[in-house]
Amino acid sequence: MFENIKGNLQNINSELFMSSNNIEKDTETINDRLQKINTLIAKEKMKNRQLKRRLGIVEKKYNGSDELISDYKEIYNLDYLKNFALFYGIIFLGIIMASKFTIKTSIPKN
Repeated sequence: MFENIKGNLQNINSELFMSSNNIEKDTETINDRLQKINTLIAKEKMKNRQLKRRLGIVEKKYNGSDELISDYKEIYNLDYLKNFALFYGIIFLGIIMASKFTIKTSIPKN
């Protein structure tokens, strides 16, 4: 009985060793694949940075905030000019309409 239990334990120990060895091999293959994927990702990141530089896209937060601030300033200035032109356009149109109505009313009837 002792020999039987000892044999079973040795079989279990050898199966455990084989499983451990297989896990190590699988881990090594997964690590190799992940390393290859990591290098591919690094290459794609470099390509992405180069393309962003070609397009003029800003990556850093500081430069991006400067870009946004200048965009808002331009938008504000354009809206300000539009409102200014609209105000003077309404005044000019009012003067023209007033002059047309005053001319029609001042013409004597025969």
